[in-house]
Amino acid sequence: DLGIDTTAARDSIERTVTILQSRVKRDGTIGVWTSASDSDLYLTNYCTLFLIEARAKGYYVPDSLMNACFTGIRKTAALSGTDEYTLANRAFAIYILTRSETVTTGYIERLKADLKNNPDAETGFAGLFLAGSYALLQKDFDASSLLGKIGRELKKDDSFRYVDSLCFKSVYLDIVARHFPSRLR
Repeated sequence: DLGIDTTAARDSIERTVTILQSRVKRDGTIGVWTSASDSDLYLTNYCTLFLIEARAKGYYVPDSLMNACFTGIRKTAALSGTDEYTLANRAFAIYILTRSETVTTGYIERLKADLKNNPDAETGFAGLFLAGSYALLQKDFDASSLLGKIGRELKKDDSFRYVDSLCFKSVYLDIVARHFPSRLR
């Protein structure tokens, strides 16, 4: 639809998959520069979602890479902590698992309990991804009421290295378009 040559697109995605495969660490997270470098929860979540989307579009993503990434995603979903960065990444990981048809009820219940200690997190990424998970689980009331709490602007938090207002708005638009299409304006 965007006029991109399919061969060039395929080459680019295959190159990206190869790079990600070389950066996967033993714990299933993705190193920022190499498998020996530090990883970042958001980056791991984002790359895993990219791989899921690529696979859904028919691109080759090795099972070993997906399995490793899901190991990291499950660990992220199971984290504890009530700071906004941790809550947002837990919610993102839960969303990825829910999209992948993994039972996430236990993760969601623990996340909801921790969100009570940081209610502001519900208005950002954590609430946005949790609303998406609720929509996937067909908990329409919970999904709609949580989506109504989401702010339209990202409160800048330096703990999110790869996130800015444009990223937040893009994720917001993707979740709304995918799970709440009647709310698109």
